[in-house]
Amino acid sequence: LTRLKADGFNLIRVPVVWERLQPNPGAFDSDVVEALEDFLRSTQNDFYVIIDIHQDLVSSFFNEGIKKPENHGDGVPAWVLNKLTPAPNNRRNWVEPWATNYFLDDQIKYALKNLSNPTVLAEFSIFAERLGKICKNFPNIIAYEPLNEPIFDILCDRSIFDMPYSNLMSAVT
Repeated sequence: LTRLKADGFNLIRVPVVWERLQPNPGAFDSDVVEALEDFLRSTQNDFYVIIDIHQDLVSSFFNEGIKKPENHGDGVPAWVLNKLTPAPNNRRNWVEPWATNYFLDDQIKYALKNLSNPTVLAEFSIFAERLGKICKNFPNIIAYEPLNEPIFDILCDRSIFDMPYSNLMSAVT
């Protein structure tokens, strides 16, 4: 942060990964919450913050069999994806470059299309509300990105995030 400030930056985008904050149903990982809060506190006087509810290739659930550890997914917890009927299969053939998997991997496309599943939306809404309660105490947070990557406009209807985003905003205000 010191270098960013010295270089004249005053805005940072902070990726927050659902499956890291809530690796199991019902509870947030207190160590991850504490680390997030500590980082946000360190930004309060010098930076505006955009909270990015981050994902790459939907979830680390799809990482099995990846040959290059730097290429990984993250986002939706496996326990949420396993609530889909049928549950997605995590055994896949990895394709490079990694982002092409959004279009070429049937299981990732299936998971994306099923983010609108009522069970997934309900869990995401609960997560978003709880995240909002954490972030509420940091007035330097100026924006929330409900889920990164504009690719969602191509692969699924972005309006499915209206309810979770509404819950997040209600918790923050």
